[in-house]
Amino acid sequence: MFLAPVQASSQAHTADSVGITYQDHRVSIASIKKMSTLSFRVTGAGTDPVRIHFPPGGTSTSVVLYKILRSGKKQFINTVGITGGEDLDYFIFTEKDAGRYFVRYSSCHWGTKLWLTIR
Repeated sequence: MFLAPVQASSQAHTADSVGITYQDHRVSIASIKKMSTLSFRVTGAGTDPVRIHFPPGGTSTSVVLYKILRSGKKQFINTVGITGGEDLDYFIFTEKDAGRYFVRYSSCHWGTKLWLTIR
């Protein structure tokens, strides 16, 4: 099955309290519903960490992230819960996190599974 690449907006953001600069990417509901393969680049000298934001899909949304190990098994990494306007809707990736991930996106009356590649 061919999965289209994600269309996400991107902008630089500085966290004032810590002084870390992030590259922000926002995943669209359309990309999630298409079960697109999400792909983001964080490797390379001097690349800032990447924050990948997931949108709310309803009143309550859960996004679960698993790393795909070389053996092919899934390893639970983290989960975020999104409820009405909270800004804790993201995962942070650095160069050491490069690899393939499995994402389970669940909202009130719908959900899907998709792939995330960090290069």
